[in-house]
Amino acid sequence: MGLPDPSPQRDSEGSRAALAPGESPFSHRVDDQLLRGYRNACFGLGGFYLLLTGWRLALGPSHGLTRALVWESAVAAVLFLSAGWMVLPIRSWLGGLENLGLLLVGLGLANNVFLVACFRTPDQIVNFILVQVCAGVAFRSRWRFWLVQAACLALWAGSFWWWLGPGSLSENLFMAISGGLFGTLVWRFIQALLGSLARLRAKDRTLLRQRARLVGELESALERVKTLHGLIPICAHCKRVRDDQGYWEQVETYIRDRSDATFSHGICPHCLGKLQSELENLHPERGV
Repeated sequence: MGLPDPSPQRDSEGSRAALAPGESPFSHRVDDQLLRGYRNACFGLGGFYLLLTGWRLALGPSHGLTRALVWESAVAAVLFLSAGWMVLPIRSWLGGLENLGLLLVGLGLANNVFLVACFRTPDQIVNFILVQVCAGVAFRSRWRFWLVQAACLALWAGSFWWWLGPGSLSENLFMAISGGLFGTLVWRFIQALLGSLARLRAKDRTLLRQRARLVGELESALERVKTLHGLIPICAHCKRVRDDQGYWEQVETYIRDRSDATFSHGICPHCLGKLQSELENLHPERGV
């Protein structure tokens, strides 16, 4: 089935709905990846059992295959292929993606018990270990994972008790415990990996929001600020400035047209004293 890919993915066929309150986009993408994994697993298992059915029919009874085994593989092929084609409505009917996983695990365990009952050889117990390991990949829910582990151990022990003989139970106990421990390690590793990826995605979203805010502030500041730069030709006597077209204009007009600056006019103390002296010389009898 593979690990969920945390990178952005396109919506699967109708699987991406509006996010529920409190649900993160990362969790939704993980669900999409798990949905693809369940669908691919159903198609893969269905195709395997379909080929197995044809193989058993081709070999015939001369190789010891009974009609019951042919029916077993045919029914399993139909069930898994149907689950693959109808994974979306089945998920809706069951109320969640991992509930669909429990249904698929139930089908697999039932098939394992049937094979043990038919062949009655200890090597069929390996199928229970495969289910234990697959549960570590397929489930994020703690109680569902441990439910599957307990069901595997119970059916494993029951198979030995009813069909393989209680005497060989202790001889194969290590295999069952090893399967459970390995499945648990896989489950804990994937939970830790998904948790780390979720934290990294949250940190990335925070950094992206901060960068977007800083870029917006910078663009807003640039829109408000205009600067004058380069060599500005100005008359040394009248202080007029020559523009790019060769016309001379007042320095106030030149700066106002090329920046957001505005001017308010007044008289500095030096010019005020000079102006008073000129007025006194023009009208000495009036005074200023």
